[in-house]
Amino acid sequence: MPELQAILGKVVLHKVNGEKGDGPARRQEFKVHGYPTFVLLRADGETLERWIGYGEAKDFVGRLDGALKDPTTIEEKRARYTSSPTWGDAERLGVYHESCDEYIAAARYYREAQAKAKEGNRD
Repeated sequence: MPELQAILGKVVLHKVNGEKGDGPARRQEFKVHGYPTFVLLRADGETLERWIGYGEAKDFVGRLDGALKDPTTIEEKRARYTSSPTWGDAERLGVYHESCDEYIAAARYYREAQAKAKEGNRD
């Protein structure tokens, strides 16, 4: 898939085996509770986006492309959502919290994303 090859050329991949070597410590540091977990970090180590699961290649490309187009940290997304809530930020924050096993927070953001979508606010 050419789109996948193109988008992967924009990031540095670092595979970690969460069961061996320093993997268990890294797994704990990044709150990895399932495999595969993808964490997109800025050069300074701040999280831009994260999600869990394989899914279709086009979904992976879409998720990664969206994250690269909006290179704000999770904290910046949270602050932006607090001041000006949108469907996109609610959905991204829901995915983030779900991947951290923080299901109550994830469900809240998913409900808010659903409400925004019903309002026609899907940006």
